[in-house]
Amino acid sequence: MEETNEFLLDDNFIGQTIADDFKIISKIKTTHQGDIYLADQLSVKRKVTIKIYPIDKNEVSQSEDAQRFLREARIMAKLEHPNILNAIQVGQTDEFYYFVTEFEEVKLLKDIIAEKGALDEIVVLSMFLPLADALNHFWNENKILHRDVKPNNMVITRDGKVKLINFQIAKPIGNVSADLTMSNFVLGTPEYMSPERLSGKKEINFSSDIYSFGVSMYHCLTGNPPFVNENIVDLIESIENGDIKPATKKNPAVSKEVSDFVAKLFKKSPEDRPSSWTELINEGNKVLKKLKEKNSEDRQMSAEESVLELFGPIQSLTRQEKSSDAENKEPQSIAEEDEDDESIVNMPLLISTIIIIVLFVAIYFLFF
Repeated sequence: MEETNEFLLDDNFIGQTIADDFKIISKIKTTHQGDIYLADQLSVKRKVTIKIYPIDKNEVSQSEDAQRFLREARIMAKLEHPNILNAIQVGQTDEFYYFVTEFEEVKLLKDIIAEKGALDEIVVLSMFLPLADALNHFWNENKILHRDVKPNNMVITRDGKVKLINFQIAKPIGNVSADLTMSNFVLGTPEYMSPERLSGKKEINFSSDIYSFGVSMYHCLTGNPPFVNENIVDLIESIENGDIKPATKKNPAVSKEVSDFVAKLFKKSPEDRPSSWTELINEGNKVLKKLKEKNSEDRQMSAEESVLELFGPIQSLTRQEKSSDAENKEPQSIAEEDEDDESIVNMPLLISTIIIIVLFVAIYFLFF
């Protein structure tokens, strides 16, 4: 996506100190929601990441991108958990907003899947259960939905910790515009979105994130999400009405216990999914315990370190090049930090397309 804001293309921040504490070292990347820099936090002598978004003094009101930038900063400022990149400081000057987070060298889970294919089920459970605890914390403490849970927003740090990133479209429940932009777009990545979100329902809760969480686990276990289709109408039809092939059928290395556990997470109806994150975590731990008991001591020992050992060299977030798997067409979202592509669902256009298809079929049968 081509940048049109000249301010974002200017590297004049390098070498400057913001808020008397954050000295800019280098630019990591430019996105449609701000420039991201590596900086030194002088007061505590550590590396941090700082995102900067310009204030357009000619605009009467904030743009949608500016609102999302500030919303992400404010939401992350409320959250503290070992399985997210924690916020450090949020502020603004006369010319820009800035948002500082801890810096980690990481590898994206989507890149790991692209390199290695389907992952070991014990490894997957070992990674995902801590993330479930983070999402449980967000919901119980602040009633916050992430709304874009997927492997592209999960990372492995150099010390083997799994973290959830990218809160640009996260929102607290209670906001009547929780899913729509000003242009009536639904934000998110369709392949991982729950049926209730795709249908535009406003009354959603943690169960929608559980669905996306389950689809992400399925992706890790089988190498692909349950449904992938470039035609958005067909994709949504599959998600809302199609049957998902059990993970163990797509990858025989997946046990029935894990396949059944994951299948419950992405049931079509929210009422058929786990009734809470706590229930999910408890069930997941039971499954993980059984798997470890079934396997040899060597397997158990490797599982303890699997998240760290399995993935090889860690790639820094400071990389400026694109992912090496150019052919890997991982769907991107409007909130994506890694790419500048936007993947959002235009609901009015989608509805119009469906109506046209139905009318065409009716006319065909009427006259022919």
